[in-house]
Amino acid sequence: MYKDIADNFGSISRRTQNLFRNNLEDKFISKGLQAYIIVICDNEGAIADEITKILKVDKGTTARAIAKLEKEKYILRVQDENDKRKYKLYSTDKSKELYAKIVALYYNIAEEALNILDEKEEKELLRILGKVRAHIKEIDDR
Repeated sequence: MYKDIADNFGSISRRTQNLFRNNLEDKFISKGLQAYIIVICDNEGAIADEITKILKVDKGTTARAIAKLEKEKYILRVQDENDKRKYKLYSTDKSKELYAKIVALYYNIAEEALNILDEKEEKELLRILGKVRAHIKEIDDR
């Protein structure tokens, strides 16, 4: 049974990303870079170490992603006034526009995928997924 559940999670994730990739106009933004756009837009002024902790990736991965996003004018790096070794990260109009598209596309895909469920089934699915998500977070935080 666990294999079937894992297979379903994997299939849903892959197919959702495929739908997303096919519908996102900006082909420069990979799945990994999408996560940085979302986190930076949601955490204006965060430093790279904070982004690394939120995304649970290594510092090198974050440094490469920030460099790519800065080069393509998706983010701004601004030197911290109190600690000249740190740089705060800010979204640009370009990334804010992309952020809105990303969020809208995720919601549209979810809405279309779940329109086969009635209201009771949606609530039950949400309850179960919430329970699983909370437990996975606990496991990941250990």
